[in-house]
Amino acid sequence: MKAKWLVAFLLAACSASTASADVAFPGGPRPPRPPRPPIEQPVEHPTGQAKPTVDISILETSEYGGTLLFNFSFPDIGTYEYRVYDKRSGEPVQGTAGAYNEPVPGTVTVEFPYSVPEEGESSLYRLTVHFAIVRREPTSFGKKIGAQPEELDIERHIYIETKDGKTRIFESEDLSNGWQEIE
Repeated sequence: MKAKWLVAFLLAACSASTASADVAFPGGPRPPRPPRPPIEQPVEHPTGQAKPTVDISILETSEYGGTLLFNFSFPDIGTYEYRVYDKRSGEPVQGTAGAYNEPVPGTVTVEFPYSVPEEGESSLYRLTVHFAIVRREPTSFGKKIGAQPEELDIERHIYIETKDGKTRIFESEDLSNGWQEIE
């Protein structure tokens, strides 16, 4: 019985193909090299993160006063601090700080009550807003939150006048840039 197994094993071994390896035989051609893994390229930094904005609109008006809405638009998680100054006296009229905690773009709205000036009179206010927005830094594994926030200051000027029994409200980014009426 052992002899039959030995004969079967020898016949199978003789008819088996020879093994080959990825080694160069002396004097023979070299086998091709396996392809190298790609070199990891750093992700290109985008042209810039979206910036926060300030939009001013009118909520309500009456003959004695009204309410303005300050809409602070956020591109990402961040904080804000705003102050409204009376330009004539230089004193702060209103201000507070807050946060936007959503990782998607959104808006925080703040109300600013104002009184209507007498006929022929006007009011001038300066709105300053300081934003600190999370900085997203690109990495090979996606964007991650950076160590330092991106800080930005925005300033707006608000002019309220009463002429011919009608109250009009204007805004300007820069006093020399011209005024645009808020409707």
